[in-house]
Amino acid sequence: MSSNAIQGIEAMLKMLEKLGVDPLESLAKAGRDAMKERIETRTKIKCPVNTGHLRASYMTEIVEMSDDEVIVVTGSNLTYAPHVEYGTGPHMTDAGSDNFVADITQWAERKGLNPVDVIRSIRKHGTKAHPHLRPAWDEGKDKVITDIATKMKQVIKGFGK
Repeated sequence: MSSNAIQGIEAMLKMLEKLGVDPLESLAKAGRDAMKERIETRTKIKCPVNTGHLRASYMTEIVEMSDDEVIVVTGSNLTYAPHVEYGTGPHMTDAGSDNFVADITQWAERKGLNPVDVIRSIRKHGTKAHPHLRPAWDEGKDKVITDIATKMKQVIKGFGK
């Protein structure tokens, strides 16, 4: 998020600095908390569940803090997360899996499907997209901005007492 995404953020950061508070640290924590509450929570609710590993893998982290930028990201470290979100084209193996046939067979049997038919379908058509992270962002991004601004104002007010 750019520093001008929140009305008056530059003035808030300067005020915090005058109060002896690390403005970027305050901004990073506010961003992390807002993203966790608004985006990570929504993503986990929307995430399709088979074993629960994908849902559990979504985390929110501060990934960069520089002199003029804070980057907070919600995402998964699982290699197949983008394939679930966006789907795939036809393929013979599963990205991130050493054992495509065994993994698909296990999944198909849990769903009561014929594994051979599922594998043929994936090889011919790919897999369907199951968007959950992007829709969570689209629904929550405006609230993230509002939450960050509110938290920053609270930090400043807390030092004015």
